[in-house]
Amino acid sequence: MVDWKIAAQEDAETWNTFIGALSRQGITEETTPLVISDGPKGLPTALERPLPCGPHQRCLFHTIKHIAHH
Repeated sequence: MVDWKIAAQEDAETWNTFIGALSRQGITEETTPLVISDGPKGLPTALERPLPCGPHQRCLFHTIKHIAHH
């Protein structure tokens, strides 16, 4: 885990602010070979600038939980 924040919502603006701060701290594709998340909608767009070719994977636990729910 690199960082975390408590936010009122997980919209694109919140993710852009969070990822922008990580980018200013030096996050790059070399330092971050993989991003794993629970599938928030705004995150992939926020990752485009600092990690344009970096892989982003949905957490397998959340994927299985989602499938089991349905």
